[in-house]
Amino acid sequence: MPHDEDNITQARTRLQALAQHPPHRSVAMSLRALLPDIEAAQRAGASSTDILAELAAAGIAIRPRTFAKTLARIRREGRAVVPVAASVATPALRVTPTLETQRSNPAVYQEFKRPTFEYDPLKTLEG
Repeated sequence: MPHDEDNITQARTRLQALAQHPPHRSVAMSLRALLPDIEAAQRAGASSTDILAELAAAGIAIRPRTFAKTLARIRREGRAVVPVAASVATPALRVTPTLETQRSNPAVYQEFKRPTFEYDPLKTLEG
């Protein structure tokens, strides 16, 4: 079904209006966006009742139990997302010496030399 310019213009206008005024956010989305401010208020000594009253005044009405559970879940999610670099210790890198270093300092070369398998069938029978 072909679309004419009027349909496209109307859709474009509606999408631009939607971008200007996003749809209703969920409670979790609102709390996630406000988490740094909520935690700052708590560190400053504000009680959950005070925070809930301020949220309600801003148009975000949440019951105390929902607030506590949602906040705990958001914090738990935040702890679970740890960058790999921060959670895993980086091992020290071993750099293989260059050929020049190997020739000038044989002891360094011996440290990096791969172990070899020495097979002597008579040695095992004698021992």
